[in-house]
Amino acid sequence: MLIIALEYKSTVNKYIKENLLTLLKDSLTPQDWQLLYMISEFLTPFEKATQKLQGDNVTLNQVLPIIDILIKHMDRALVCLFSFLTYKN
Repeated sequence: MLIIALEYKSTVNKYIKENLLTLLKDSLTPQDWQLLYMISEFLTPFEKATQKLQGDNVTLNQVLPIIDILIKHMDRALVCLFSFLTYKN
């Protein structure tokens, strides 16, 4: 659903603009969109790993390298998130 929202960002923004009084605090700021994009980018490797490792025939030799990749990905994402939150505040 997040990917769909990002694909239809302009349509969502138009809806928000037209219904701003009704939505009040539920509207999305440019920073919110940036955070949604970051979340989507963060989750993509987990989706790919899940698809690759699903099934009954997966071995530990296949799982361990992917776990290492995901841990490195998480470390990089934490640095990006910290930068984003520091910049936002």
